[in-house]
Amino acid sequence: RYRGPRDDTKDYLEGSRAFLEDGLRRLVQAQAPDRTDGKGERWTLAKVVRRSLYHSLDHLDELDRRLAVAERRLERVALSRDASLDFDELRRLFAATGLVRRTTDSDDVIARMLAGSTVVLTAWDGDALVGFARLLSDESTNAYVSTVAIAPRWQDRGLGSRMMRELMDGRDHMKLVLEAAVGAETFYERLGFQRSPSAFVRPRGVS
Repeated sequence: RYRGPRDDTKDYLEGSRAFLEDGLRRLVQAQAPDRTDGKGERWTLAKVVRRSLYHSLDHLDELDRRLAVAERRLERVALSRDASLDFDELRRLFAATGLVRRTTDSDDVIARMLAGSTVVLTAWDGDALVGFARLLSDESTNAYVSTVAIAPRWQDRGLGSRMMRELMDGRDHMKLVLEAAVGAETFYERLGFQRSPSAFVRPRGVS
């Protein structure tokens, strides 16, 4: 564990990085053998490098998240309804957010998806598309929220909540339904959605 001085953030970050690089270099030079720790987890050199990388990325993401809040970056993002979309840019957003199945949709399928939506909401950081969500509704009793995609760079920065509240605004009298991706359940619960034990879904392709 790095225990360098913490007085200056820049010096601390540089010192901790040098500490990590030196430790990895010594392991490589010593050709350190695989070992099992006290918890029974087996460690190889490749695993140490991989864990170090992921750990560093996690810290970087947390630092960026806190800076985004402090700098109020969310305020620079503009929301738009029914904006003109470049379908390739939309597919890239889907790919970045894990909606891989949507990336194979043809232009015709995407055009019909957008045309059949009651509301198509997009978020823009300058000219870059960073958020997408749509709502289908009879605008009287029920509505379905679908295809929520937030660029990784903007996840956990408040953009998803802002877009969802925009879609829900003025619809308190209606029942809203959605399918939550694994891991996103708590996010939707914070917005007032409740898990339903009686929901049924017929998958695509089932006749």
